Amino acid sequence: AVLFGVAWLSVLAVHLTESAPELKVTRFSLAPAGVMLARVSPDGRHILYAAETGGQSSLWLRSLNDEAERKIPGTEGATDSFWSPDSMWIGFGSDGQLKRVSIDGGTPITLCELPGTGSNALRGGTWSPDGERIVFSSGLVLYEIAARGGQPQVLLDAAGDEAHQISVFPQ
Repeated sequence: AVLFGVAWLSVLAVHLTESAPELKVTRFSLAPAGVMLARVSPDGRHILYAAETGGQSSLWLRSLNDEAERKIPGTEGATDSFWSPDSMWIGFGSDGQLKRVSIDGGTPITLCELPGTGSNALRGGTWSPDGERIVFSSGLVLYEIAARGGQPQVLLDAAGDEAHQISVFPQ
């Protein structure tokens, strides 16, 4: 029984050693000065961040596979941002509108006018796990909208109680 136990522990130790994932550590810096926020994509391959250059904020994307980082055209004045669940789209607020843009580039798509103003225009957002809906906070109210755009629907109105911000979509 003791020999069997030792043999079993040896096999288990070899198996655990072989199946342990190799951790890779990557050190990097973000080039533009004035980085305001950073978000890692759901697939862990990119970092999205807002940076102020020339007195205006915009969104930047950095791949973790290489040193490349690039400004995302059309995101000037971005106030907040969030990832789609497939890591292919970025939602953000700019010029009083909720927009989305592909990580591959292209013209941002306007989803709706944001009901709030100023610093309350967009206070966070998230896609549903299936990628079909977006929930966002604007003007102390939570809204839901189709990911392709449309008229936002009120989910929760704070009515002066307290601000609501969203960081994760309920499962």
